[in-house]
Amino acid sequence: MLGHLQVMAKKPVRRSELKKTEVSTKKPAKKTVKKAPATPARFTKKTIEFLREAGEATSPDWLDRHKKEHQEFLIQPLQALAFHIIEKLGGTPEGRGYKFPRRGFGRLRRPSHKVGRGDPAYRDFVHLQASRPSKSIFDENPNLYFFLSPDSIFSGAGMYEPSSRQVKKVRAWLADDPSEMFDLFKSKAFKREFPNGLEMDKVLKTFPRFYPQDHKRIQLLRLQAFYVKREFSKKEFYSAEFADMLVENWRQALKLNELLYDVWNAREEGFIAPEAALEEEPDEDSGSNADLWDDRL
Repeated sequence: MLGHLQVMAKKPVRRSELKKTEVSTKKPAKKTVKKAPATPARFTKKTIEFLREAGEATSPDWLDRHKKEHQEFLIQPLQALAFHIIEKLGGTPEGRGYKFPRRGFGRLRRPSHKVGRGDPAYRDFVHLQASRPSKSIFDENPNLYFFLSPDSIFSGAGMYEPSSRQVKKVRAWLADDPSEMFDLFKSKAFKREFPNGLEMDKVLKTFPRFYPQDHKRIQLLRLQAFYVKREFSKKEFYSAEFADMLVENWRQALKLNELLYDVWNAREEGFIAPEAALEEEPDEDSGSNADLWDDRL
């Protein structure tokens, strides 16, 4: 019996068993945590090229075959831009109550009922939009807007498609005392972003009813939309500072939106529109808020 035990003790240890023993004595490896990239994804020339190709694609499965490019050139930089805006404006007094975009970035596929035989199956543009939620389906609150296409890159803010009720109330305010708006337009920070003030491209063909044609602000009273707009160059768009540029642009735009929001939501304790303006019938060619900033949406 003793001899048998001595033989077992001298039995050579297998290499595999020795390896297992050595491994078991080592400390467990630390889990590696992926760090966020030092710089967020940026727009490049490939972003514009991808949008142009998307707008020319007629095959329904084109996007499925270009998922990697879609993610890298469009979705990732759009997402980085949106989150940067939320970080800089979401918690500020100016941005209170605004619903900033958090998902659904870079959607290009057109609805099937809008695609005819041989027509492009995808849009060649994307946009970001933010506003305070409205309690009415007919009246929208002033919003912030960013539009991107191969031929145009711009931001906008205000009321682009106000309802007839909103037009009446803002028009009455413009006729009465829009001094706060004029003071805002004179400020250096706002003028740097929107040097033209209110855009004058959506106006009545004639003159608004119940207002004299020689009113000192008759051109403003002819407006059917109350918004500002700024175009960005491709050089600005490709730069590393573009996200900060758009944040500052929207920061100034929020000041105009706040004025328009207060006018639209004014009650008896605040501004009261003239009775004649409130009784005004809908203007000819008055816009509907069913459309967004770009009719192609």
